[in-house]
Amino acid sequence: MEVDVNSAEVSHKKLFLPSLAIASFASGPITVLVALLLIDIGKTFGTDVGTAGQLNTTYSIAAFAFALSTSALSIRFKHKSLLLTGLVLMSVSAIACFLAPDFLIMHVSYSLSGAGYAMVTPMAFALVGEHVPLEKRATAIGWIVAGGALVYAIDAPVIALMSGLQGWRFPLLGFVLPILLVSLLLVFLSLPSASVAHQISTHRESYHGSFKEILVNRSAVACLVGDILRSAAFVAIVLYATSFLDRDSQYPLIPHHSY
Repeated sequence: MEVDVNSAEVSHKKLFLPSLAIASFASGPITVLVALLLIDIGKTFGTDVGTAGQLNTTYSIAAFAFALSTSALSIRFKHKSLLLTGLVLMSVSAIACFLAPDFLIMHVSYSLSGAGYAMVTPMAFALVGEHVPLEKRATAIGWIVAGGALVYAIDAPVIALMSGLQGWRFPLLGFVLPILLVSLLLVFLSLPSASVAHQISTHRESYHGSFKEILVNRSAVACLVGDILRSAAFVAIVLYATSFLDRDSQYPLIPHHSY
């Protein structure tokens, strides 16, 4: 259903799209930190790289569970409220990871970021669909995607520099948390408080019917499966690539062969 009530007026607010782009950007630094400093995290808790990599497993499980629940919650709650909740969860995760005394607590703490991420990204796109006119949505989504892409260009060198000064925990409070708090403030102040979609009665059957239409469409299912495989490959590469470099040595951890 197309909802165009006051959409043109809302979409012209100067901070609407930047706030969503920054929210997308803010949801990425903690995952970059874990991937980049996986060896250091493992050494802190006395685990090897493979065991430390299980952090991403709990993150993904939490993200999957909350992604399913978010679709149901979005029927009852405002998209802005869910977006704010996701950012709060990620902020709590950053603090908890900083304070984590053992690997089990680190697992639980990091999984909160997965839950938060599963709420931030879908709600950012939902807000675009809710408040931005159809002809401008592609540009708006492009801003959000660009915000997420900048994570790897900006966050990686900053996190690496800060961790070299005070260890892997320091960037959590010195970089990850401040970005999340700034994003929280922007979202709270700049996004519309009232949801246009929730002013119109919505039948749950329409949502159930939408899911059914997707699942019976072979092209849609193929796109979903392709994206799942792409995401799995990307996560594996990003998570373990830096593990081939030893921070205590200038040489990669690659076996030497004699000829």
